[in-house]
Amino acid sequence: MSDRKRLLILIGTMTGVALVVTCIAILILYRAAYAEQKARLVETCHSQARLLESIARYARDRDPERWRTITLNQIVDAHARYEGFGQTGEFTLARRDSAQIVFLLSHRHYDLDNPKPVPFDRTAGRAAVPMRRALLGQSGTVVGPDYRGVSVLAAHEPVALLDWGIVAKIDLAEIRAPFIRAGGIAGVIALLLASLGAWFALQLGTPVLQHLEESAARNQAVVETASEGIITTDAEGTIKSFNRAAEQIFGYDRDAVIGRPVSLLVPAAAATGAAERALPWQGGEAVGRRRDGSTLPLHVAVSDTTVHGQRIYTSLVRDITDQQRAEDALERARDELEERVIERTEELESFTYSMSHDLRTPLRAIDGFSQMLLDEYAEDLDAEGQRLLNVVYESAQRMGRLIDDLLELSRLGHREMRRQSISMKRLAYETFDAVQQDRPHQRAQLRLHDLPRAEGDRTMVRRVFEHLVANAFKFTQHQRNAVVEIGTYQENGSTAYFVRDNGTGFDMDYADKLFGVFERLHDPNEFEGTGVGLAIVERIVRRHGGRVWAEGAVGEGATFYFTLPS
Repeated sequence: MSDRKRLLILIGTMTGVALVVTCIAILILYRAAYAEQKARLVETCHSQARLLESIARYARDRDPERWRTITLNQIVDAHARYEGFGQTGEFTLARRDSAQIVFLLSHRHYDLDNPKPVPFDRTAGRAAVPMRRALLGQSGTVVGPDYRGVSVLAAHEPVALLDWGIVAKIDLAEIRAPFIRAGGIAGVIALLLASLGAWFALQLGTPVLQHLEESAARNQAVVETASEGIITTDAEGTIKSFNRAAEQIFGYDRDAVIGRPVSLLVPAAAATGAAERALPWQGGEAVGRRRDGSTLPLHVAVSDTTVHGQRIYTSLVRDITDQQRAEDALERARDELEERVIERTEELESFTYSMSHDLRTPLRAIDGFSQMLLDEYAEDLDAEGQRLLNVVYESAQRMGRLIDDLLELSRLGHREMRRQSISMKRLAYETFDAVQQDRPHQRAQLRLHDLPRAEGDRTMVRRVFEHLVANAFKFTQHQRNAVVEIGTYQENGSTAYFVRDNGTGFDMDYADKLFGVFERLHDPNEFEGTGVGLAIVERIVRRHGGRVWAEGAVGEGATFYFTLPS
């Protein structure tokens, strides 16, 4: 064969390899886009189903007879303003009526205002496969025909409370279109490159061959000097090449392994079939075997290509023994650190409890004797003596409240939680009423919104409201028209409850100190308190798996937010 023909064959091979790599890249991007679209559909469908059930529960509580109609009307009104997603994406909502699937919302594509029902029996047709699964109570994703008979990627979810099904879908053709175009462009570019390569081959001839030979020599040098082992195998798992780093990893000379099965290096390959022997590790981590019979952990990256009709696998192999030892040591250190943190936390809580409990007896004596002196011997003291005795008495009272708060804070780490469904609106109202009765000298207007139910320990959640509402009363005591507002808002798909006041407020630069023990942002002579209440709130909310934060401005009031499982 002449040099010119060899050059043309080489150019054709390189073009084919480039096309294959491009196609693989496009396929990887398509799979990533497909997976992302699938995840988005699942998340959207799931959230819409839960939203439907929330709307239905609310409607059922308000109107037990017409709640289904009310729910449907609200969804229809919202859907009328929704344009869908992408060019073909849409939501469909349906119910089963005997042997038919009856759609409840207008379609995006045809039968827009009066969608026709389709048979529920799968033997009567292949339309509306995703909706049929949703109405059978199945949740997940499927690729199949929709109500038009068009192939779609769909997420389906049953709405159990209403016996409906909801589907979020998009045409497969829309997902594939950009990648098909990219593949066509890549193919055209590859053909152009092949044509240009052939033209240059005819023009340059032998000098190009020499350049390619030099390039091949340089590539071989890179393979031989690489720090990672590079092994190539054919479709039958026979080793074809073995670089110097691979010799050092496995302890074999290349002449001893070339032509032998790859199971010599990876024992797991011996139990597989011919098709798998070429790729026993499938990428990732594997267990290798050295010449002396010892085993070692490996990290392997595998790529494959076809040359002259033969499948060739190239594997980059790295010994990760040292890495695994470091990871194991790090894991042990992390476990030890966690155990120490738990031990120190338990010791601190135990110390706080013991200290607070032991202080009660002398404190009661100080409080009691101070009261006795004020009641029985006040006339024997001058004004300064009475003032000092009152300071002792009030200080003992504050110390008692501080000890109570510290005891409560320490018990939170040990108390068993009794989870139940909580009517948050009723609990908020009861708490506000109790705080108002404790402060007869101060009046505040309550603005109470509708609050969704939550899951948690009712006693603990009541303490959250008590501390936050008492906090609002405390910092609005100088307001002529004090207002306390309790409501919710949606944050990242979860419900956040809030308690807002129009009181003194605080500087947001110090917001990170609000929930620390003994942290106070105001003068204790102006606003009473122990500096423990908000720390108790944070501890309770964290035990429930939620979080708490605050927003405010000086002179403009403050808002405290917290989340709980719904």
